[in-house]
Amino acid sequence: MKSYDLGRPAFRGHTAPNSSGHRESWPHTVLPPNKWPPPSVQPEPPVHTKPRRGLFHLVVVPLLSALLGAALGIGATLTFVDRTPGPEVAASAASTGGKPMLAGVAAVAEKVIPSVVQIDTTVRSRLGTRRGTGSGVIYSSDGFILTNKHVVEGGQTFRVTLSNGDQLQGTVVGAGQGDIAVLKVDRTGLPAATFGSSSSVRVGDVAVAVGSPYGLGGTVTAGVVSALNRQIGVGRGATLGDLLQTDAPINPGNSGGALVNASGEVIGINTAIVEGAGSLGFAISVDAVLRDVKEVIGAAA
Repeated sequence: MKSYDLGRPAFRGHTAPNSSGHRESWPHTVLPPNKWPPPSVQPEPPVHTKPRRGLFHLVVVPLLSALLGAALGIGATLTFVDRTPGPEVAASAASTGGKPMLAGVAAVAEKVIPSVVQIDTTVRSRLGTRRGTGSGVIYSSDGFILTNKHVVEGGQTFRVTLSNGDQLQGTVVGAGQGDIAVLKVDRTGLPAATFGSSSSVRVGDVAVAVGSPYGLGGTVTAGVVSALNRQIGVGRGATLGDLLQTDAPINPGNSGGALVNASGEVIGINTAIVEGAGSLGFAISVDAVLRDVKEVIGAAA
């Protein structure tokens, strides 16, 4: 399957043994340039790419682990918010399609977190080694993992970290028509996610995002489905369609992670946000995801 590159922004940041400076091939939201990297860190020369403009940005960005440590040390950049579900979450959950609901966001998280992985992509070029971080969802117990195409595009090696801390090497099986790719790891007995149906998703339903924003694996945020069937432009005349809009906070590193309903079923794969707009994110709807995944796995069989 031919892949596509909608514009690879310049790399930023410090490259260290456990750090990363890779930006995937889609644009994404990052902290203002004057915040990253801190003055004490000298950035490497940028990768030469054509600049791109656009409102919508994909949400896998480099995990700069060395810089992240510095940021947390000075308490200047990342904010952690306690999003304890209130009565409105329980009310919305009780109304979703007659399916058995789990007892709040905590129960949803407990079910879903084991099925979500972190994916660290390594890109080697004449300018050095770059590393980027995204998320993935376990599709089947025999080692197939789905993620966004822009998480793995251009990478040479892919480290998959399970929720229990185990680290496995992944191999790209292929990519679909949309922004979906499939990895394979050499492990059986994995806790596969439960997948829902796009037809059951309604505006106002509970939406819980699970992934690795900024490399913080197993992060859970909650909100609602804000709109259905969105289509957005992502630069160079390209668009993403069949999207769910959500106000569940998603951040750089969430790309490829799960958006799930109150039953713990995957209803979308998180992929894009609007820069500077707060909690305005988009996920590829589950029916579109499954079409691509089945096509890729079937072609590889």
